[in-house]
Amino acid sequence: MPSKPNQKADSTYSSMQSSPEIVDLEIALPPERDSYTPVPFAPKTESLKRLRGDLVSSLTECKRSLTEADGMEIVEKATATIRLAQRYRAHIRPEDADDEKKLRTGATDVLIILRKIAEREGRNVGADEKETIEAWCKAVERRVERDDEVRQKRWEKAAGWMEDRPDQDEWGMSPIRCFERKSNR
Repeated sequence: MPSKPNQKADSTYSSMQSSPEIVDLEIALPPERDSYTPVPFAPKTESLKRLRGDLVSSLTECKRSLTEADGMEIVEKATATIRLAQRYRAHIRPEDADDEKKLRTGATDVLIILRKIAEREGRNVGADEKETIEAWCKAVERRVERDDEVRQKRWEKAAGWMEDRPDQDEWGMSPIRCFERKSNR
């Protein structure tokens, strides 16, 4: 203790200032979401069955419009069909890349024709233009039928496994032949 009232105590800490008091800091929380703002969500994926049905009916309407409708209605129906075909292709895994490329090229050709028809404001739609659109519609129909066959085969194979009737194991051999190979060793 200092001997005089205005004299400070000799300490190693005397040159330092007093330690700061503990301050209770609040941690900033993220802002609360407004309850009136809708919650963002990803759109629900479309059902392949429903999308397939929409595409098939759109293809039928598009082909019908080629014989019964004016040029602008053909443009509307064919454009809607192309959009549905693109959404359908996004849902399936293509089995043949060359076939997929032909369908996309055909869709591009149809879009070019549709643009020309729209520029003419739907007048004088040529027979060759209609034939190109109809050929693309038929190619898409064949593709949908082929995809149906592939899905049916996969379903039958899966149903066989579920009913404990495997045709082949993972290596391409029937279970009986696999057992025979193991017993002959």
